[in-house]
Amino acid sequence: MPTTIKAVDNFTNESVQFKLVGRTKQEVHVRPCQRGLFEYTVPVCEDAEAFARGHVEILVAIPARTYSIWEAGDRLRFSRDGKWSADAEPLPGESQSEGDRFLVIGGTGNCLVKRVK
Repeated sequence: MPTTIKAVDNFTNESVQFKLVGRTKQEVHVRPCQRGLFEYTVPVCEDAEAFARGHVEILVAIPARTYSIWEAGDRLRFSRDGKWSADAEPLPGESQSEGDRFLVIGGTGNCLVKRVK
């Protein structure tokens, strides 16, 4: 069963851009202090080639950060340099693979994932 992102909660004072990178260039902009509702399946990327074919990017304006997000093994993983890594950290929060998730962008621009209940 894939992991699906159902929403982004943006607690910053700036818009957050959510992009599905790969074959399709889908984008959603989530306004400050708003929730963006949508449904994206997180791509599974077990290597750099799969990452190049598709992953999720979150662009936070202040502070300027980009989170690249993908699924590998049994976790949602991320990088801040836009590159795939075999030993990438799990995304903070409930990063276990499978099921529905919300991404939360905190007021300081930090990103974490919560399970949809």
